[in-house]
Amino acid sequence: MFPWIERFLKSDRTYIIPNGAGVAFGSLFFCLLFAGAALNRPLLQLIGFMIAIPYLSAMVQSNNNLKDVKLRILESPLAPAGTPIEARMVLEHHGRTPSRRILIGIRGGSSSQRRMIKRITPGEPVEILVPIGSFSRGVHRVPEIQISSGFPIGMFHTWKRFRPETQIWIHPTPSGEILWKKNQPNQDESRLEYKEHRRVNPGDLHSRIDWKRFARDKKQLFRVYDVDPSKKVVLSWEEVRHLPIEKALSQMARWLLDVERGGVDAIIEAPFTSGNVTASSIRKHLKALACYGESS
Repeated sequence: MFPWIERFLKSDRTYIIPNGAGVAFGSLFFCLLFAGAALNRPLLQLIGFMIAIPYLSAMVQSNNNLKDVKLRILESPLAPAGTPIEARMVLEHHGRTPSRRILIGIRGGSSSQRRMIKRITPGEPVEILVPIGSFSRGVHRVPEIQISSGFPIGMFHTWKRFRPETQIWIHPTPSGEILWKKNQPNQDESRLEYKEHRRVNPGDLHSRIDWKRFARDKKQLFRVYDVDPSKKVVLSWEEVRHLPIEKALSQMARWLLDVERGGVDAIIEAPFTSGNVTASSIRKHLKALACYGESS
């Protein structure tokens, strides 16, 4: 599309153009009308008008197929730098008749990155994961999302664009040594006080999986214990500040994710974030790593 046209395309407005088949069909319609008028052949004009009825009907249906579809993003994506990201989105229909065969993806993305939704029924939102690409460390906006369709008979291409205000948080790629494991004292689990179970995550210690519970309920659960606060692992910025900034941030990200997977009690101490590392706080700490150094 020509760059100057982009200025006239607004968000959440339906656009429609005929494709190759639509152009051919429309040309036939106008040729019959022109020939009938020029040659004074009412029959040709009648045939032209009969052809125009399904043509215009298809154009109206193509427009209606998208005009009442709305999009929203469920949460701000949080991912390591350089990894492909999929955003959780919901398509909602606010009209009366269902929409069919809708493609969704980022504007300008390849066909392999688009997702097909066969049907969206009014009052029944459809949740879908949409690939939005990979990004460098930092805070970014979700790229412009486009939905399109050729329904009902493929003579028209209809599309809408959405410009989400949602931010993407890209934290450093986890890398470096796991120094906290070397400094963590070996603890006899029989002397620790049981706290709770949680689901098993990749990288969890197999010794802390509740195998008795698994034998009974066929569910893998990870045992979490209350630990003496004096034995908490401290993820200190002072330990990595001598490294180049990106390596230091990557090391902190490695520590954060590893203690969360391992069920280790830890606190983080850094100029840009601090506090306990828990399932509810880890997103806050990773977001602080993502936007470190960005001007406010």
